[in-house]
Amino acid sequence: MRITAVESLINQIIMPSLSEFQESHPNIELSLIGSSENLGIDRFEADIAVRLARPTSGAMTIRKLADIGFSVYHHRSHNDKAPDTDAPVWAVYDKIYEDLPEMKWIRTNCPDAHIGLRCPSAASILNAVLHTKMSGILPCFMGDAHPDLIRLSGEKPILYREAWIATHPDLYQTQRIQAGFDWLKATFFAQQKRLRGFRS
Repeated sequence: MRITAVESLINQIIMPSLSEFQESHPNIELSLIGSSENLGIDRFEADIAVRLARPTSGAMTIRKLADIGFSVYHHRSHNDKAPDTDAPVWAVYDKIYEDLPEMKWIRTNCPDAHIGLRCPSAASILNAVLHTKMSGILPCFMGDAHPDLIRLSGEKPILYREAWIATHPDLYQTQRIQAGFDWLKATFFAQQKRLRGFRS
């Protein structure tokens, strides 16, 4: 069973619950495909896709998994000035991802922000924020996992993105795909507070 999702979700949300699925379904072989590209469910490029937006085209069976909170992060050893038009240098996504909500937020709220680095993934932005004086927008479940990072944008996330699970309707009729759906829904539900950016 081929499951595709962005690498941050695979590594930090899905992978930690993998043993659970393997114990319940030892005969199902999994392939986790870390990609920000929308692999075609209707073209059977993947069996299950976890996407950070509701699918709007193609023949698919979909379910909402979670709301994922995002905040602006900065290393605590540097200045803690909140982002505005005089914000520190930013680490952002590559130009091909200009339509992402994170990029739109920066353009709207920090129109004169100095872009210091363009990155291919959230993991790259995280490393830039950890090792430089740059600021970056990260999923709260990633940023909050590092005690050296602080939320410059305050306790409440600045934006939310929806996580959805999708598969082809024909595949959804099979037991293995339904097992994958049930496992992923339970996994995301168990992490819903962390995913939303709630702090205990």
